[in-house]
Amino acid sequence: MASKWERQVERNAKKVNLQRKRTGAAPISKSTSKDDKQKGRSWILSLFLVVIGLFYMVTFWNVDRGGLYWVTVIMYILLAMIVFYLRRPFLGIGKSSLTTRKFAGLRVKNAEEISKIEIQPGMVIIEFNNNSSKWVFSRFINRYNINEMATELQEFAAKNKVNFVKLV
Repeated sequence: MASKWERQVERNAKKVNLQRKRTGAAPISKSTSKDDKQKGRSWILSLFLVVIGLFYMVTFWNVDRGGLYWVTVIMYILLAMIVFYLRRPFLGIGKSSLTTRKFAGLRVKNAEEISKIEIQPGMVIIEFNNNSSKWVFSRFINRYNINEMATELQEFAAKNKVNFVKLV
């Protein structure tokens, strides 16, 4: 009932803030439901796409270099830049859930589904009750700020009574 009540209060606050914004008055409250997002960079996929574009450019250099040749090379490099700058991997830490983006889309796990959060040097591992999979966030692979992520996950684990292990 508490989460339903919080959602209702937030929804009503948004409506009132929108009305107050139209009249020029100050908002009554700020939205508190935003997740803290820890963002990284997908540099491995970007590097792979640039290498494919350069490989294509070198391989077909002696063949007729028409307009489609250069469009293909530029599109691989442009796709690499889009993946690097716009489609950033993240871990969203909410009040009682964790959110991340995988290949097929967003994944959301509630605190009841999480069995353990393990912090290791350079990586965070989140294990689930059904033991089907783990979420691994690495400093090397996705350039996450592990120290900042660890402090926020420790607060999340304390609030939601999730097992938290920090290996130094």
